[in-house]
Amino acid sequence: MSACIHRYASVDGVYHALLTDPSVRDGDVVVVPTLREVAVVCGSQPVAVDGSSRVFPALPDPAAWCRFSGGHYEDDAQLARCVVAGLATDPGEAPTATGAGTFRAVYDRADGFGMSTYESEGIAALACELYGADLITALNNFTRATAAWFYGDYGDTVHTFYKARWCCEACRAESADRLIRLFPSVSRS
Repeated sequence: MSACIHRYASVDGVYHALLTDPSVRDGDVVVVPTLREVAVVCGSQPVAVDGSSRVFPALPDPAAWCRFSGGHYEDDAQLARCVVAGLATDPGEAPTATGAGTFRAVYDRADGFGMSTYESEGIAALACELYGADLITALNNFTRATAAWFYGDYGDTVHTFYKARWCCEACRAESADRLIRLFPSVSRS
């Protein structure tokens, strides 16, 4: 089962949930966006993935997660690092103010699975469209956005667009128009 990301208003909320909320499982990621704190639940203790945490014990070295508990939390730590990168990228007051952080976090997640650059960018753009640039919701629904990309009209349209780049000007214009209709927030520039 894939890790879920849980959002809390305070560090106290994180520890309270660890004690009382059965939906918070071992390996899940906990986030306090206002403090920009991100950690992986390891047993009953949240462990931060970067050294800047002021409240959780930290294991900032990505290679250390391979050795920690036999690599059990390695993918969960990678997901948490995507959240950290997304929070660091978005310059707004709120963690999802501009969507730049959401795009970055979903792109990093897709790229971590070895997808090509344009597929990672497409999945990230689609996730921003589908989930209103909400970083945590987009990452929690990463599998759904990826499936919509590969098996829905979105992926077909973008694949057609990339194929049209080596075709005539009329094909490029037509596929660009289809992209604009699917992704209204993307400009044509």
